[in-house]
Amino acid sequence: MAGTGFGVKDSDGSWGFKATSDGKLIIGNTSDDVLQITGTIEQQGTSLKISGDDPRIKINGDTNSHPGLEFYENGTRKWIIFNNYGDDSLDFKAGSEAEPAMVIDADGKVGIGTDSPDYTLDVAGNIGVGVGNSGKIYHNGDADTYMVFNDDRVQFQVGNKMFLGMHKKASAPHQVTVNSSHNNVDFVVNSNNNSTSPILRTDASTARVGIGTASPSVDLDVDGTIQGGYYITAPTAQDLGSGTTSTLSIGSSLMLLDADSITGTFEPALGGDVHVMTVPNGTIHGQKLVLVVEGQFGASSAGAIALNGTFTGTTPFLMTGTQAIELVWISTAAVSSWYTIT
Repeated sequence: MAGTGFGVKDSDGSWGFKATSDGKLIIGNTSDDVLQITGTIEQQGTSLKISGDDPRIKINGDTNSHPGLEFYENGTRKWIIFNNYGDDSLDFKAGSEAEPAMVIDADGKVGIGTDSPDYTLDVAGNIGVGVGNSGKIYHNGDADTYMVFNDDRVQFQVGNKMFLGMHKKASAPHQVTVNSSHNNVDFVVNSNNNSTSPILRTDASTARVGIGTASPSVDLDVDGTIQGGYYITAPTAQDLGSGTTSTLSIGSSLMLLDADSITGTFEPALGGDVHVMTVPNGTIHGQKLVLVVEGQFGASSAGAIALNGTFTGTTPFLMTGTQAIELVWISTAAVSSWYTIT
């Protein structure tokens, strides 16, 4: 009859089963009521909703010899969720794959590509991430510490400072950069003995490099022995001008002096003119200085250069026919002076 329904009431008068005329179907009125179906349930709608304080889908059947859930499309299995061999894990298979694609074990460990995860996340295979801002791997709870991937480039940022970057450029040379953001970040290589100074340390605050020392005092500070196949130093040239005196400006450990036009004051003991050149003090203990005159002493080639400054040894220090002199700066508690090297 139109506009009516039908049903069956329980002994207490409540509806145990009821079908209304607008298509609603109510089965059961207590939590222990059971719906048993022999055959197939077909859901035509877009969703299946399970309500209540403890909603669940429970299957006591057998799925590939293990209880679980299977999902099909056009008669082909696409996904299966099951409990493997009665253990406490939850296993996920894709399609017809024989082994689980993912496993969650009883300890909460997740395995991808492995059914025996050793860690909280255990991936037996490759892991891919995005590029740039969508390709970062973070340290949990520390938003400014991460590893970021870009095309042919990997960077490591710690505490909002970029410590290390590796970049395969469009053409060689490619590059590994420490402290690419120009922060006060030192590069340190330690030995296997923590009581010794580092093998190598770069001091970003002073732009210096130390080998065998943690506190380099010059551009390259080596606390130890240096050995090389060749002795090479970059020379610096200085024109001494045409006066009777001049002052040396030490630009390197090898100074090439242009003395073609110098003049001097006559010194009877030498029987000729002497040009006086003042040599400034050294800046560090052990500093070496080699002075070489290019060409001749003045126009007559008969002059001499007397070195004025802090010297120890035979005086006066003269550059004459030898045209060269080698000095070393000694700076100790007892003396600070230039000495000649014989």
